[in-house]
Amino acid sequence: MIGIDDVRQDVAVLRTPDGHGRIELAMFHTPKAIRSEPKDAPANTLGIRRVMFAVDDIEGIIVGLAEQLS
Repeated sequence: MIGIDDVRQDVAVLRTPDGHGRIELAMFHTPKAIRSEPKDAPANTLGIRRVMFAVDDIEGIIVGLAEQLS
C-alpha cells in the first residue's frame, strides 16, 4: 500500500476523544529512513509537523493530562 519493499514497522492507531477521527502513528524499522529536507526545516514546510485539536476547555485538558503523568 505504501510502495516500499521489505517494510518492518510499528503502527498505532489512536482515536480522538470524540470518536470521529483517527491518527495513525508509524515508526519504520526497515528500510532505513531517509530525509528529504533539512533537519531544521521551518514550521511552515510542507508535511506533517504537528497535530492540533480544537478543545472547549484547555485548562481542564491540561489538568487532566498532568494527572495522567503523575
